[in-house]
Amino acid sequence: MAVLQEVATSRKLRKLPAEHPLNEIRSFLSDDDAANACKRLNDRRNDQAHLRRVDSIDLPHAIKDAFNDFETLVDNARFLADWPLLDIAEVRWDSLVRTSRVRYRELMGDHPVVPIKAMTLPSNDLEPGSLYLRDPNHGLHLLRPFLIGQDCIKCRTWSTFHVDRVPKGQVLLKSLEHGHVFKDPATDTASVLRVVGLL
Repeated sequence: MAVLQEVATSRKLRKLPAEHPLNEIRSFLSDDDAANACKRLNDRRNDQAHLRRVDSIDLPHAIKDAFNDFETLVDNARFLADWPLLDIAEVRWDSLVRTSRVRYRELMGDHPVVPIKAMTLPSNDLEPGSLYLRDPNHGLHLLRPFLIGQDCIKCRTWSTFHVDRVPKGQVLLKSLEHGHVFKDPATDTASVLRVVGLL
């Protein structure tokens, strides 16, 4: 909820290029129905966490309301299906034909084994080891430092991470899959966060 609100309201993120996928995510909560549904679900989650549970007599009605709110959010988030997440494994630039041969993993679904695919692009500005969103026109948009893909230091599985906190300049990453939090081993992440306006 906090991440969605930050993306939706951040003045700094308004400076992103018009075609950047975060702009579409920023509009996700601009719809009143989606924003209200998100708030109600967040309130329900907080009530549950603070032991303000729904009475068993009211539970069927509460489940129906929560499911309706969930359906509203899913309907408003359908655009995400058109933006596959790519993990760039390798980029080989051919100076003679001025194209890059790119090997990547398309991260769709929940299977841990993802096959390597290949494509040819007329540019040499992709970062191996970084995550990109591919838009419906096949343009690639760098997600670093908003989203980072790497092996988890705690459980050793490849995971996707976002910046959780930056206490005293130390960047802490949190996994979207399993919630593990650890200090980012990269030494330049804080400076990169400043470049994109998150610090």
